[in-house]
This record gives sequence, structure tokens and C-alpha cells, in this order.
Amino acid sequence: MIEKLQLIILVILVPTFLCAQSTYQQKKEQYSKAVESLQTEDTTTAIKLFQESIQQNDDAPSYFELAKIYWQRKDFLLRNKAYEYMKTAVMKDEKNIEYKYFYAEICKSFAKDESVNQWNEIVSIDKTQIRAWINLAEFSGSEFSEWDKSIRQFIIKDPVSPIIPPEIINVQLHDKAAKDYAVAVNYYEQALQIDSTNYNLCLALGLFYAKNNKPFLGIKHLRRLEKLKRADKDIYLCLGLLYYKAKIFNESYNAYYKALSLMLDAEKEDFTFNSVKYILKTAHSEMNDDELRDFIFDYWQTNDPLLVTDYNERLLEHYSRVAYANLCYSIPRINLVGWKSNQGEIVLRYGEPLGRMRIRPSTIGGMHKGTGYEVDSKYMITSGIKEEIWSYQDFSLRFVDPFFSGNFQFSPEQLIYIENLRKSKPTTFDPKFEGPIFNLPYQSYQFASNNRAQTDVYLTYEINYLDSATSKEKFANGYDVALFMFDGYFNKKFENKKTISFVKESSNSVVNSLLMELAPQAGNLAFEMMRKKDKGVTAYHGKYNIKNFSGDELKISDVVLASQVEIDKEINGSIKRNNISVLPNPTRSFTKNDQLFLYFEIYNLAKNKNSTTDFEQKITIQKKEEGGVVNSLLSVVGLDKEGNKVTLSSKYQTQEKDPQMYLQLDMNEYEPGEYVITVTVKDNVSGKEVSNQTEIKWQ
Repeated sequence: MIEKLQLIILVILVPTFLCAQSTYQQKKEQYSKAVESLQTEDTTTAIKLFQESIQQNDDAPSYFELAKIYWQRKDFLLRNKAYEYMKTAVMKDEKNIEYKYFYAEICKSFAKDESVNQWNEIVSIDKTQIRAWINLAEFSGSEFSEWDKSIRQFIIKDPVSPIIPPEIINVQLHDKAAKDYAVAVNYYEQALQIDSTNYNLCLALGLFYAKNNKPFLGIKHLRRLEKLKRADKDIYLCLGLLYYKAKIFNESYNAYYKALSLMLDAEKEDFTFNSVKYILKTAHSEMNDDELRDFIFDYWQTNDPLLVTDYNERLLEHYSRVAYANLCYSIPRINLVGWKSNQGEIVLRYGEPLGRMRIRPSTIGGMHKGTGYEVDSKYMITSGIKEEIWSYQDFSLRFVDPFFSGNFQFSPEQLIYIENLRKSKPTTFDPKFEGPIFNLPYQSYQFASNNRAQTDVYLTYEINYLDSATSKEKFANGYDVALFMFDGYFNKKFENKKTISFVKESSNSVVNSLLMELAPQAGNLAFEMMRKKDKGVTAYHGKYNIKNFSGDELKISDVVLASQVEIDKEINGSIKRNNISVLPNPTRSFTKNDQLFLYFEIYNLAKNKNSTTDFEQKITIQKKEEGGVVNSLLSVVGLDKEGNKVTLSSKYQTQEKDPQMYLQLDMNEYEPGEYVITVTVKDNVSGKEVSNQTEIKWQ
């Protein structure tokens, strides 16, 4: 009897099992057909089959696939369906990580907290999900950016007594921002423990620290990928920005160069031309693109603030502005590239703002009297829009986000001002260098060259070791010094670059001179120095005219105020003119304890019938600011006929038509002040006269 019962049960169970298996196959077959239609790009059929599968089977995979299809559509109702379908799919298969990622992606645009919940659930299911850790970190990082340097304005109104003036209270949001920053860092650290060489993780960390001005923390993560030969264009772009913010400019230049070499033509065109055209075209609207390309090339050359380096600091700043704008202000969902946004344009033109204040939507509520005013929550409603105020050295700009889209735009009332700003001030640039900036006194002196078609130009500078900015310690490793001359179109005509080693000496200062020999011309001179030890720099650029000493006319060189003059004896750092060494004092400042010499040269003196020259030299000393007389010197050099100058006259007869002249002045009886010293030479043979002058500060 028992055996018969078992047989009956077996007979009953087998058909039941076969029926269930058949039903499962039908469900699977229906879903598979829908997927096949999707793979052949027959989306219409796929949608129909997925919908039928949902109606008949209520299966999570079909909800998921339909959500993906609808989310790609621009129709609001269909995208809302995508959200509902994805929510259902996640509820039906709570452990499916793929579903949770997509659901979180959908929620990012309108339900950020739900996205965070999904990412947290993902890492609770699988702690090795780096993508989820990165998403959590990026969310907290964006929250930090949202609230950092932000205030919320509470506008308090009395609902009972509206005649009472409203009170505005600013509440700082820095504490919330600091918490978000710490949370973001913690999430990134969690991901690093899983895989410190993950590409997306390292790039996200680099961008995070670039945004928050902590470049050294970001560099190490991107360098890790570079060492593994896994760096691409985006890694090098981020590295370029991080190195720039860290003031490691040579590495920044190399990183940008590598990034440009890996870019597609269109992106490279943005970096090298379109973004530059954007800021210069307003001021040069008459140029076509070919003319503008030539102008841009010259623009970078003329605006390079430090020629002694192997890179162009102005161009480096531009690349960094483009990279920063793209990093901070791009909005991918509307295909807006960062440097083309309103905020990106301002960064492109003027750099990052010196100051930034974010004003978040205000709140209106009731007001009650007590120990202080308290906001009654039942009256509170949100109002207003997001604002940002950016401050620069001489102007401020206001941006608004009326649609809460993240796309901050120029405030409407400032549009005319901004258009005028584009024209009057297309761009600004304050040079940034790796080391500190220091000042050096320098002077240039011009003399006739042995080849009269040329001119000898000497530039003399002094390093004062008693000045803390130029102490011996700072020059202990030596320095690079350079002298450049360009024509009016900034074509290089001369370059003299030297590396000077530090020489231990007991003196409190050192003087050196650089020489260039060039044809007379008007152009631009650049004198630069960079210390080896701390990359400290000094740079002087400006228009410069090289005099013409050719021809037969009577001429005089520049007048040199010198601390020492020697014949047939070399002086370190001096100007060497034939057998005479002249050590200028580029500060032109002297005291009673200093020797004071004047040195100059006269050219083309006429000769008399005895083949000798006959000329008179006058040295006139005049108080610079007063034009008055120095009474203590009257007995030494006397007054001129007007009674307002002190003049020393000497007469000479020589066989040299181009004599080198020097004399020592004794100004010990002078009162402190600034004086003008004029040298006048009258050729008694030709009757011609020539003069030149210099200034001295007597202490």
C-alpha cells in the first residue's frame, strides 16, 4: 500500500514540475526576444516585448531594460517612467548592484539623497565597489563646493506687523562645508585601500584636490598612474593644473605639452586658438582668423614675463585657466564646455577671483520678540535664487542661477558693464613665479663701438647682500642672468645668458656688467635673473632705444657715476673701455665715505691746423627739485651767470678726437639730496656743443 502511494505522488509531482519549468522557459524566452530586438536596434519591438513581459511576469530585468530606454528620451513623461520602472526593479531585486548604480544615476538630477542611499547600499553589499566609493566622495565634494564660502540670508518679517522693517541675518555655512570635505576625504581613503592604482579613482582625487587648492595631495595619485604608463590626456591635463597650482612650472609645462600631444584636433584647437580668440576677438574684431592666429603668436611672445625660463609663464597661465574652467564649470548634460560658460569666461579672462562669496536662497519667516529674534518655522518659505559674487582687484561681478541648474549666469543688471569690460579690459595677468620676486638696482650705459655702425650697450646691476631679500645665503648656489633685445615686432635681436657662480667674499655687495653690441634701433629690452637656490626672480622689461654714434657729428656717450676707475688694471664686474676699467654704481647713491667718479666719452672732436683738438668741458651740478644753488661749494666751483648753478670748467687740448674722460668729484660739502649732474662739451675748433646728464642721490 505504501509503495502504491509513493507511485501516485510521483505521478502527480512530475507533471507539476514540468509545468513550472515550461512557464519559466516562456518567461525567459519572452525577455530574450526583447533583448534580441534591442540588439538589432529594433527599439519599438523591444519596448513592446518588455512591456508584455512586465504585464505577464512582473520581472525586474524588463523594468530595468525599459528604464534604460526611456531614460535616453528627452520626453519628461518617459524619463519619469524610467524613474518609476527603475525604482520597481530595485525593489524587486534588492541585491542587484547594476540596478542600484543606474537607479542612483537617475536620482542624481532630482533626488540626490536617494542616490547617496543607493551608493551606501552598494558598498554594504560589496565593499570593493570603488565606483560607489568614488560617487559618494564626489557627492560630498560637490556639497563642500556648494557650501564653502557660502552664507544663507534670512529675511525676517513680522506677519502681524508688516510696517516693522525686515531684518536680514547672514548665517555662515563654513561648518557644514568642512564636514562635507572631511566625509569626501574619508570616502576616497576607503577606495584607496581597495585599489590605489584605479584610474577613475586617481583622476577623481586629482580633480578633487585641484578644485580645493591642495595640489600636492593630488599630484602623488596621478604620478602613480604615470609611473605605471597609464596616464592619458586627462591625467596629464589634471597634472598640469596641479603642478601649476603647486608652482612647479617646468613640470606643469611638460604635463600640458604631453596632454596637447594626445588631444584630438578639435580639443587642441580649443586650448591653443578658440579659447584665446574668445578673450581677444572683442578688442580685435577687425581681424580674420588667419590674422588673429599671427596676432596670438605674437601676443604670447610679447607677454612672456620671464624669458630666462624654458617655458612661457603667460601661456602656462592660459592653459591652467582653461583646465580650471573646464574642471569647475562644465555642465555635460547640456553639452556646455566650462570655458564657454559665463563663469568660465571670467576665469579665462581674469583668472580665479581674489575673493568669492556664495549667497544661497533666503528664507522668510515670522518674527517674535524675546531675548532675541527667533524664526517661527510655520511661517518660513524659501525664496530667492542662488548667487555668487566674485571680487577682483578693481571690479566685482555677480552671477545668478535662476533655474537651480548649476549654470551660473551674468546678473542681468551687469550685462552692459560686462560688455564694456570685455572691450576695455579683455584680459589681465599678474605674473606668477616659482620663487619670490626681488628687486635689483640696475643701469644701462651706451657708448660708440669700435665698429661705428654698432653701439656698445652695458647693463650693470648690483646685488646688495645686506638686504634680506638679496642676502648671500640666497645666492649661495649661484644664479642665471640674461639680457635680451627685441625689435618693435618682438623679433629677438640679441641674447646674452650666463650662469654666475657664487664667490665668497667679504664685501657687502657685488657689481656685475653685461654687454651687448647692436645696431642702433628702437625696440624692447629685457633684463632678468633667477637664483638657483630658491628660484627667486627679478625681471625688467620695457621699451628701449639704442643710440646712433655713427657719422662725423660731435657726440657724447652716457655719463657713468662710478665707484672706481682704474687704468691698465681690471676690476671684477666693471665696464672695460680700452685700457680703462670703470665700476659703475647702479644705485647712483653715494655718501661721504664713497669715492665718486664721472666717466664719459666724446666722439668726433675737430682738429685744428696743429692736428690737435681744443675743447672746453663744463660739469654743472644742480639741486633736482629746487634748481637752487649749493652755497657750500661757491668757493670751490662758483656760480654761473644766472646764480642758480654750480659749474666746474676745464679746458683741454689733445691729439685724440675720441677722448675717454673721467674725473673724481668731491661732494663732501653738499647737503643731502638729489642732484642733476650735466656734462657739456664745447668744441672750440668747430664751435659745436654737446651735452648729457645723469642724476645722483647724495646722502
